[in-house]
Amino acid sequence: MGAIDFLVKWKCFLRRLFIFVLGVTVGVNMTMVIFPSRCNPLTRNMEISGLLRVVYNEDVVLPSHNQFNEELRTNSSQKIVRVQEKSFVNMSSKILSEVIPFFKKLPEKYLRNRKPRRQVKEFLLRPVVEPGPSLIMFFVKSACQYSARRDLIRQTWGSIESINQENFRLVFLVGNCKELFQVRILEEKDKHHDILQANVSDGYKFLPDKVLSAYQWLYYEAGNISNFYGFTDDDCLIKMLDIYKYFKVNRNSLLAKNTVYCGYIYSNESLPSRNPRSKYYVAYDVYSEARYPQFCHGGLILASHKTVADIYRIAEVTERGRFHLEDVYVAGILREKVGNGSISITTLGKNRFSKKYKNFVVHLGLSDNLVTAFHSSWMTQLMTMTIHKGNDVIPGISKTSKQYHATMKPTTSSSLLAMHGFLQNNKNVKKFLLKKL
Repeated sequence: MGAIDFLVKWKCFLRRLFIFVLGVTVGVNMTMVIFPSRCNPLTRNMEISGLLRVVYNEDVVLPSHNQFNEELRTNSSQKIVRVQEKSFVNMSSKILSEVIPFFKKLPEKYLRNRKPRRQVKEFLLRPVVEPGPSLIMFFVKSACQYSARRDLIRQTWGSIESINQENFRLVFLVGNCKELFQVRILEEKDKHHDILQANVSDGYKFLPDKVLSAYQWLYYEAGNISNFYGFTDDDCLIKMLDIYKYFKVNRNSLLAKNTVYCGYIYSNESLPSRNPRSKYYVAYDVYSEARYPQFCHGGLILASHKTVADIYRIAEVTERGRFHLEDVYVAGILREKVGNGSISITTLGKNRFSKKYKNFVVHLGLSDNLVTAFHSSWMTQLMTMTIHKGNDVIPGISKTSKQYHATMKPTTSSSLLAMHGFLQNNKNVKKFLLKKL
């Protein structure tokens, strides 16, 4: 085999590998890719994982297994992208922009209104809210069996009661628990008073109900008790000082807008996964459009009480069906149905295409050791503030730490504060942390 033939075959292999990754991760089931004839393998058409049809310029075959593909067949002369010698990266972006239409509207099933119905029938446990206003009330999506994660949050970023006298609140969202876990939940409730338990399934596919239970509680019972409301996951660590500075400075302008704020990742024109093996699989009969509306990923979503109320009212008249992706449903579908289009969503964190914006949360769910990852990341944050707990005062090591005074809750572990003091007095560790800050 000559050098030229080898390079051609290697180039074709890379193209097919990219298509495979695209198909499995995104779940594209309607994309047409036209390869040069010299990349034609023994089998001229192949489907990868049932998600992607790869065809060649001499034998174009259009699949027709759903409505979108029928539309693609009708407009094939405009929709097919013929690629000869262009780079594969440019080809793939052109395919996504020209073959798959941009988001235009929600499926009709979500636009229809039903008779208003509350999201949850009853609450089993409610949190005790301290009197007085707060800058942000955080709601953490959790599950009955994850008591260790909840304690980890209470001892790290959830331990911050206030920064420069701006208060923060913390509430954990759970559903129905088995008897063994319910005993633990009741113990947590008696000790920390921070559990909102709704009479809904605690499973992953019922996350929209769990999240909207918090919206319902705020709408009907708690009222407007905070400037902003943040929704995050129990494997995420909030950058408390960063979020304090941003929302403190921009509070009035942010409150004036009826907007959902993305503190983690913002997705624009994302595609539904059609891969049945994917955690994010959504069948065509559940969501029939080719793209989702803009939405915030669930790592951190923030909104004012007015925005929460508007979304909840729409939720009461919208039939969710089997749609289980809570971030897409709440911050995407319901937000889009409220109205105002793209101006009703704003990214505060960096999106997947740009590093322009700052993230306000660290997702640690994939860490080998969640406890170590939480503590190491949190210790770095503590060094940026002066910490107050009771009569104890521990200064930070950054140049600006004297400007920010954080008060910790009485239930915060003394061992963490002792570790903080040790690190603060260790010259080598101090030098290392200063480089990270």
